[in-house]
Amino acid sequence: MGDTKELETIAIDGNRYMLFLFPWMLGGVMLSLLVATRTHIWIILVIGMAIFGVAPILLNAWVRSFFTWKARLQFSPDRLVVQYINQKTDEVERNDEIAFDDVVNYRYLPAYKNNSFNISLVLSDGVKVTYTFWPTKKLGGNVNVLGTLRSFIDAYNKRAPGGHTIEYRYRKYEYRSTYPQKDWRNSGSSTPS
Repeated sequence: MGDTKELETIAIDGNRYMLFLFPWMLGGVMLSLLVATRTHIWIILVIGMAIFGVAPILLNAWVRSFFTWKARLQFSPDRLVVQYINQKTDEVERNDEIAFDDVVNYRYLPAYKNNSFNISLVLSDGVKVTYTFWPTKKLGGNVNVLGTLRSFIDAYNKRAPGGHTIEYRYRKYEYRSTYPQKDWRNSGSSTPS
């Protein structure tokens, strides 16, 4: 494997996208239902469901474009750099540098409905960093971010400075880490804090 590798893909701010999409759809349909029941004009409900419920699904790519950036990922033996680039101006808007020495474990979740996938990295200070990527045909649909990430983590683990290795986290709430975790199951609380 070479010393460094650079890939380009699309990054999605999934949290902001969902924070927009669900209130838009649910709120709009509920507003249409309220207006239709108050006025007894039921065609308002049908029109509201079409505008607020069906239109975001039909216009999904256009709506999603407001929450996406071009992403440049730079892999090196000791770190991962993720740059968010404005698709219109080609300027770097955000630059995340993550040293592999700071990563305790990682997890990736491919979406089976489309080509998107999530990568979650848990850092030694307990911070969880999550990225959502969407390889597109425009940028080269065969961009293998997951394979590249795994190969660089495997190479890092083979040389494991100081015995620190990066574990793969199989389940969502399983953290194999060196930082303290509160065990909410045995604390008498019914929910995690």
